[in-house]
Amino acid sequence: MNQLVMHHTYIDGSTFDVSGKGNHGIPVDVVPGSGPANGSYEFSQPTSGIMVPPSPTLENLTAIRIRMKIRTEPWLPDRTLKPRSRRRNLNERRNLMEGFVSFALFLDNVGKLQATIVDTNGQWLGLTDNGAVTPNAWHEIELSHDGISRMQLKVNGQVVAARADVRGPVRSVGPLGIAIGRWPDANQYVFKGNIGELQLWRYDPIKTVTDLLNSCCGNDRSALDALMAELREKGIGWRDMIGIARDGSEVSRDLMWALRQAGETATLELDRIVAGSELALLQRDRSRLGAFQRRMRALIDSAIGREAYQQYEQQMRTIAAQIGLSSSQANAVLRALCLDFLIPPQGDDSKPDGRPSPLAEGGPWDDVRTPEPFPEQKGEPD
Repeated sequence: MNQLVMHHTYIDGSTFDVSGKGNHGIPVDVVPGSGPANGSYEFSQPTSGIMVPPSPTLENLTAIRIRMKIRTEPWLPDRTLKPRSRRRNLNERRNLMEGFVSFALFLDNVGKLQATIVDTNGQWLGLTDNGAVTPNAWHEIELSHDGISRMQLKVNGQVVAARADVRGPVRSVGPLGIAIGRWPDANQYVFKGNIGELQLWRYDPIKTVTDLLNSCCGNDRSALDALMAELREKGIGWRDMIGIARDGSEVSRDLMWALRQAGETATLELDRIVAGSELALLQRDRSRLGAFQRRMRALIDSAIGREAYQQYEQQMRTIAAQIGLSSSQANAVLRALCLDFLIPPQGDDSKPDGRPSPLAEGGPWDDVRTPEPFPEQKGEPD
């Protein structure tokens, strides 16, 4: 589950973070927009920018989602360069938002929308669209990375670029914080035009755990209460449980990366399973969730094999053993978090409730759910 950690509206020149996380902007040589551009800032100076200092809520991003409203000025040839070099002037890159040594969203020197993250190997890696952003027009752009490997760009709600091999997670924002409309390091890559309302979302492990518990346990919390009482007797509290959830999520990301490496068919099936499971959790439908868990096990068996999967099971057991959880207690925690598919199956559980195999199911449960809406603000640019 993602958490909104920065939301600027720029209405009447305000750079206050209305997300409640305190990631306010510091405007530098920018001018509040007026008239049709109200709810934006104009970037027109070589030193223009809005700076956001580093903060705890910008650490351990893991997965991100960025939404921005922008209007860019046209690209003009640099008359100081030779004619053949004018369109290749790298200084004409225009930054939209960049987290220091973490992520970057920008328009390149020919106006194409581009996004990169510092990947698991410490290299900047990303994707580029084919020119969907036009000058002198308002656009809503969106960048998302799921924390595993899937990265996507949207312009005005339409996917313009996507790839599934940009391995995350997205790193913490470094000591120079976030720069909007320029480079964090210096007065370079300055944007030319207007930047309006923007949002930044990150993965929230605590919210993920609590939402899973609320969805999975429903009104019957007796099993979870009994488990927690047993764990408290061993000196294991909620802080330890959150630590297990963080470490376990890393194992889960590694597993999903391995499944995506099996090909596009496995990637599409995985995305459908994840989307359907989220809907089942929101509706507290344990029966439907169980169907998707069995579907996940079938995908694991067909994509990487049960033998290869054992390494992930072993990692989960190691994490649990570090705080003294027995195998049965670890399995109880996974069940409480609706992560039953991580528990080694006992016998043939492909159809334990007599329902038909879900592998061929389609319909709305297979539609990837659209994230939270981008709220419109009065007086902001359309």
